Amino acid sequence: MMQLVSSAGFGLLVLSISTSATQRSNGNLTCWNNQADSLSPKAMKSLLRRLDALKPPALGKNVRISGRMELEVNLNATGKVLCVRARSGNPLIIGSAIEAVSHSEFASFRRSESSEMCGVLILRYRATEHAVTISVEEK
Repeated sequence: MMQLVSSAGFGLLVLSISTSATQRSNGNLTCWNNQADSLSPKAMKSLLRRLDALKPPALGKNVRISGRMELEVNLNATGKVLCVRARSGNPLIIGSAIEAVSHSEFASFRRSESSEMCGVLILRYRATEHAVTISVEEK
């Protein structure tokens, strides 16, 4: 489901995308499962096998953004992404990052009795109107 909300008074445009990778708990959208084991950013980086490319944001000519974002990621035991939620980052690039992580590959795990793992993936990015470069950080 895609929902488009526009506020002409402030010139704001908000795009909300809900996919099958989002879980529902008591009617609220959530990525964090209380039954799942928690992973550190370092462990999340080690489980990441392939990060999909981020699409460049719609920026004007000669506009560049860079920074750091934190994404909460919920994985099942096979490494399939169940949910991604932004904790911090530039709103211009967050949507593209969530989409990329949702389609990325993570290693399977069997380290615990839990069938799910949750953790924070930290990404450093630099974006222009033509490309996005990204790296995964441990802290």
